[in-house]
Amino acid sequence: MKQYLIFFLLLFVVFSDNANAQYYSEGQDRANINWVEKKSHSVRLIYPKEYNLKAQLLSNYFKILSSSDTFGFSKKAQQIPVVLHTENQYSNGVVVWAPKRMELQTLPQIKASATPWLKQLSAHEYRHVVQMSNLRRGFTKFGSYILGQQAVGIAAGLMPDWFLEGDATLAETQAASNGRGVQPDFTIGLRMLLDNNANYGSDKWFCGSFKDYVPDHYHIGYQVVNWSYTKYGTKIWDNVTDYTARYPYLIFTPNIALKRKYATSPSKLLNETLANLNEFWKSRQKINNSSTILTTRVDSHTTIEYPVELNDSTVLAVLSNFDQLKSLVEIDLNDGEIKTIREVPRLNSRPVTDGKNIWWSEYRPSMFWEQKNNSVICKLSIDNPGRVYTLKTSDNALFATLTEEGVAWIDVDYNGGYAIVSPKQRVELGDTLSVHGLAWDNLTKCFYYIGLSDSGIGIYKVDNDSINAVLEPSFVTIDDLSAKNGILYFTSTLSGIDEAHTLNLKTGIQSQISRSRYGSRAPYPIKSRLVMTTYTKDGFLVAYHSADSIVNDNVQWQKLPTNRVNPNRYNWNIVNLDTVTTTTTVSENSRKFRKLTNLLNVHSWGPLSYNPIEIGQEDVNEFYPGITLVSQNLLSNGVGFFSWGIKNNMSFIRSQFDWLGWPVKLRTKITYGGDKQYVYTRSVEAFNYVRSKFNDKKLSLNISAYLPFNFSSGYTNRYLTMQVGHYYENSKVVMKSYDSFVEENMNHIVALSLQYNSNRMMSYREFLPRWGYGVKADLYQTLDSKKFGKIKSIYGQTYLPGLVRNHSLKLSGALQQQSDALFGFSNKILYPRGAKHYIPVKNLQSYAVDYQLPLCYPDGGIRGLVYIKRIRLNLFYNGARYTEFNDINKKWNTVSSIGGDLYFDFNPLSRSATSIAKLSISLPNDTKKMQISFAIDMSF
Repeated sequence: MKQYLIFFLLLFVVFSDNANAQYYSEGQDRANINWVEKKSHSVRLIYPKEYNLKAQLLSNYFKILSSSDTFGFSKKAQQIPVVLHTENQYSNGVVVWAPKRMELQTLPQIKASATPWLKQLSAHEYRHVVQMSNLRRGFTKFGSYILGQQAVGIAAGLMPDWFLEGDATLAETQAASNGRGVQPDFTIGLRMLLDNNANYGSDKWFCGSFKDYVPDHYHIGYQVVNWSYTKYGTKIWDNVTDYTARYPYLIFTPNIALKRKYATSPSKLLNETLANLNEFWKSRQKINNSSTILTTRVDSHTTIEYPVELNDSTVLAVLSNFDQLKSLVEIDLNDGEIKTIREVPRLNSRPVTDGKNIWWSEYRPSMFWEQKNNSVICKLSIDNPGRVYTLKTSDNALFATLTEEGVAWIDVDYNGGYAIVSPKQRVELGDTLSVHGLAWDNLTKCFYYIGLSDSGIGIYKVDNDSINAVLEPSFVTIDDLSAKNGILYFTSTLSGIDEAHTLNLKTGIQSQISRSRYGSRAPYPIKSRLVMTTYTKDGFLVAYHSADSIVNDNVQWQKLPTNRVNPNRYNWNIVNLDTVTTTTTVSENSRKFRKLTNLLNVHSWGPLSYNPIEIGQEDVNEFYPGITLVSQNLLSNGVGFFSWGIKNNMSFIRSQFDWLGWPVKLRTKITYGGDKQYVYTRSVEAFNYVRSKFNDKKLSLNISAYLPFNFSSGYTNRYLTMQVGHYYENSKVVMKSYDSFVEENMNHIVALSLQYNSNRMMSYREFLPRWGYGVKADLYQTLDSKKFGKIKSIYGQTYLPGLVRNHSLKLSGALQQQSDALFGFSNKILYPRGAKHYIPVKNLQSYAVDYQLPLCYPDGGIRGLVYIKRIRLNLFYNGARYTEFNDINKKWNTVSSIGGDLYFDFNPLSRSATSIAKLSISLPNDTKKMQISFAIDMSF
């Protein structure tokens, strides 16, 4: 038992950053939601009252999955709380184990496969519950008695995330007729790379690159896990998980388990997978593109989407790459020249234009709540792209569409309803349907939309209030819908590859227009040509096709697409959720979720004293012998901890609780012990007097409130934060007056802060904003002691482009003033690095210049241990002039510092999340001593 305890304490210290990541917050919902809970043997659903019908569907899905989705694992999933966020347009899901919960953003994804979103989401996330449940055994199960739920989270940090996400993607695919993993666009990047003989190391495949395009860990993990089940049997990952759970202190447990039990390794599994896929695809990719690729100069892997006509020779499209945010661009069809109109990184559906104005829909974050994101219709004049107008008619609008009467769109209801809204009418489309595209045909004068239901995905016509299918639903994925002159244009996977298709509305005949090596998408007619995007080694580029050139002029309806890109793999034979018919029957076993009684949720603990909320902001010496209890409620709006420990040979307690459930956020922090109370004095006699009299333990209490506003839109993130804090300490001021000593309390300090930041969003390769600025004003003063003054300061910074792309120049400046008093605070803002910081100042003027640039992209390291993606350098100069506190001569002094930071963007243990290591060197002119420091910011 003693050996177990020592090992687990060591593991806890090593993976403290990972443990902290396990109890992060996904953000809060708006405060006035009425929450309801519904329990079953598999899940405890927590959701807004209005979402009861869809919650019942999810409950049914989880019930089915609990009996079938444990394929390959020996332990069934534990019951888990599931929190449904129904007002977030960013569709996603997450499973974490400290506190143990699943969080689902339930609004369907804009781009669909042929499986309804809630089915796909529940299958994927429930598989994570199975994985985590199987980690709670052996040594890790014992550790859960010492560390609580975070023990499983720590063990999960040892499992490669390409396995965790690849296995979950495989599970959702096995539970569907035509799931995500078998979609042709899921393999398109990998097919292209292998076709072009990409020669990457295993860490580059698993961790990605800032230099070259690499499919992410979902795509790579899916293929490797799928292959491993086929070759090595269905118990391979159960054995690896079991070994990791029993011997987590070995750190490299997956590698050791694979070596001992299967004589293989992650890199060998990867190489076998790629070799098998390459052999399979080489025999099937001998097709030449039927379209002509427009010669376009690109500097990195590029994605061009949604080409539509601007005029006879120019198309409007959306472009993004490693160095450029998603942007509206004009592309000349004669010479391929690209002109950027405006960056639109939050755009979520196809833009439309009449040649003068452009309309599109984009995401807009809520002012106060992370779990409330809207979608709005935007308008931009091509001649005046500096200003974007927002249509105020709807906060949940998708798929802007031009009609003869004006702009129409799809209106989304948080509870799952959809409607077409136009200047003339509103047509409800039913609450069991999700919509993934809208078009208006100028010949038939009707709307057409892509609808997804339990029957699959199809195209529907709206004629007044009548809704009829023009393309019967199936499990063939379709996307990118547009219409013109009685013909629908769309992308279809029917042939086994994404190809351009048309549907003649008069004859009802569907035709395949393109034939592609990898895939083509989003066809649109321009005079005698049909423009589209076709995938190449450089990404999706604009291509064109003769309008009368047809590959297949009479495509027959199929329930499933032809399989061209997916080799045979082991079939799990689990339930197919596509065969599960939804029901609107409401279960009666729901009850009100009590926010107050669920406010505290102690989920983890540990045999150390530390602050789990601010662990990333504290030094390693903030860990002490003791015990810590960690609490976070399931709605993530109440987070806190209580800790007892030994510091300076003295017992102490500290506690913190953050209430995040209102727009105004509240924080309370208390510390008692660990040091003696602070006493301020200015004479040796008074100091000796103090030592003999004041021996109380230090007591500090901090109560603060802050109100954060989020004004972000378009390509800019804008935040305004107002904060007020009150700090209490049992400090004393002792002064000698003649033959006696005078005592005075110095207990209360107030701090006020106002901060505003506005920064341009960053592209994939950028590490600092290209443009941006921030301003912060602070006031800090005591309330009860006149022996201390107050500090006023203002700080500003701006980001500017450097000399070369992805270089960054940051300019910072600050002014600070401290009022006259007997004692001075040593607080200083933007003071030169490494300079003597303890000197109190009365007036301070400081500035800094930072220039940061990437040095290289090594894409290498020690395989399986550390993979370095990028090395960058920041050169800085800090300068300041100041007058010392209580200097009657008011002499101005100067101090400066020069130096640099060497950053390493790296991935440890073949994980996909990139961490940062920083080596800093500074040389201040007051000490003339070089100072070197090293820090690591771990991401999990």
